[in-house]
Amino acid sequence: MMEMNTNICIAVIDSGIKSSLWPDRIMNGISINVGDDGDISLSPDTEDKIGHGTAVAYSILEFAPPNTRLYPIRIYEADLSADELLLTKALELIIDKKIPCDMVSISSGTVFSDNLPQMRQAIARIREKGILVFAAYDNDGAISWPAAMNEVIGTSVSDDGNEFVCADGSGRCEVCLKKKYYRVPWINPSKNVVAGSSFASAEICGRAASLLYEDPNCRDKEIILRKLQNQLGLQERRNQSNKYANPSLGKVFVSKIQKAILFPWNKEMRPLIAFEDMLPFTIEGIYDSRYSFNIGKTVEDDIKNQSTITIKREDQIPWDNDFDTVVLGHLGELCRLTHTNYYELIYSLCNKWGKKIYAFEEYKNNHECNVSCFTPVADENDLDITIQGKLYQRTTPVLGVFGTGSQQGKFFLQCQLKKRFQQLGYQIGQVATEPNGYLLGADAVYPCGYQAAIPKDPYKAISLVSEYIWEATRDDTCDLVIVGGQSGVVPFSSISCKQYNFPGHILLSGSMPDVYILCINSYDPIEYIKRSIQYLESFSGCPVVGLAMLPIVNESLTNVGLGYREKTLDQSEANEIAKQLSILCGIPCVLTNKSESIDKLIELVLSEIR
Repeated sequence: MMEMNTNICIAVIDSGIKSSLWPDRIMNGISINVGDDGDISLSPDTEDKIGHGTAVAYSILEFAPPNTRLYPIRIYEADLSADELLLTKALELIIDKKIPCDMVSISSGTVFSDNLPQMRQAIARIREKGILVFAAYDNDGAISWPAAMNEVIGTSVSDDGNEFVCADGSGRCEVCLKKKYYRVPWINPSKNVVAGSSFASAEICGRAASLLYEDPNCRDKEIILRKLQNQLGLQERRNQSNKYANPSLGKVFVSKIQKAILFPWNKEMRPLIAFEDMLPFTIEGIYDSRYSFNIGKTVEDDIKNQSTITIKREDQIPWDNDFDTVVLGHLGELCRLTHTNYYELIYSLCNKWGKKIYAFEEYKNNHECNVSCFTPVADENDLDITIQGKLYQRTTPVLGVFGTGSQQGKFFLQCQLKKRFQQLGYQIGQVATEPNGYLLGADAVYPCGYQAAIPKDPYKAISLVSEYIWEATRDDTCDLVIVGGQSGVVPFSSISCKQYNFPGHILLSGSMPDVYILCINSYDPIEYIKRSIQYLESFSGCPVVGLAMLPIVNESLTNVGLGYREKTLDQSEANEIAKQLSILCGIPCVLTNKSESIDKLIELVLSEIR
């Protein structure tokens, strides 16, 4: 460790430094260049030809102690376009060349990363040596790297004067300063007035150097931040829960399920049987209300699946058996129709027999039952409050599965696509909007459908979706992320507020898909289908590559229209409708009840994102 009064060395990764301004404080550094053939070369020429690195150096030295020396690492020569490869190489050189520095200042970064794990590894190696790393956030408002990494002290600026420090490690942004202007030396002209996170980060780096001078052993990120907080009089921000708390809890809860039963039998339960091989647990039984017409049916009858599980009455549940969890679907309508409080019944029995509950909706009196329970909720407390609306930018493509209405099998189709992609060797992430998502391996659940449990503030909701999508990309290393919507994307008419799908708009805003599949009904008006296509394509500027039609219509059970049942279209009739829709919309239309349709949709998606 450094002893008192020895020099503090800061490696400055930027456009170089005009060394003549501080001849005694600028060390002989290194320049990293990329040739036309893509090969990387090193040279000792670190003179600044732009001015940015010189301005950053000035901002550091203004607040650093007089014994501070700067080691320039030039990665920009003609402009400040961030090159992830050069930045990562510069970080690796600090360790590989054993550059004798105490701190690293990075005044730039990247919002799109092709190889984030390599950059993370380089940062981790630097921190292992006790070297503090400071980085500036993107000035346009995006999440950027390496500023957003946990090991880095990331600095942002605020136009509204909002300033804070997040010292406890719960947020991606550690320091936010109000926007201010710095008069700095430049190259051409010789002086300039600048503002932005580059110079705010340089100021924080310089102030931290003074703290390090006072206490040479003070290399703990949290201690440095708390001292900066006191020095600058900044308020502290901390997240109420750990980032991605709900997804983390959901995945952990599901991982501990070994044997489960389902109650009641409804559309949200069907994918659990159809994709039973994707579950990390076994299903020991399916139960429904004693008043249900499902009693006595086999699952094979209901979803044309090979499973022969018979649906039984809820009073036949063998509570003394060794199943450990009840997967509890939506109960509101069932309770109303049967005049039975199934919430209280199931929760009390689970409490009595020591069973856990994975519930599709929250039960307000659960705390009175003392049952181990998990319900997927997109809680704004899971949102990192330090990023202040910054959104994640990714290179991993996102496939959006949306529809013209409800009950079109959108989630079922997502599971089919995910399973087939994985069989083909692709790494697939998924953000589900159905509450059963975690059970089927989704990375996150944003339950914006029936009994939606999402933030009321639309901007917080968009930010949360963006975080969930990023989490599903696994640091931009997976091949594709699948996300699916609820109900229709555009209003069918303006007769009722129920026609407007604002949660769907938020989902689109946070996910910004790169390619779409639109689920449609055979009876949808062609103009409505075209409006839906136009809306999706105009929203993110990306194409709808395929239409997926469920060949089912609702048939009236009575002459006066009371009651309906599903009727499957004749295959020839369904094929003809799909053919006509393909012609009219100029997009391939496939039938979702045909196995070859999944391969066709995958082919269409891959042709767009490759």
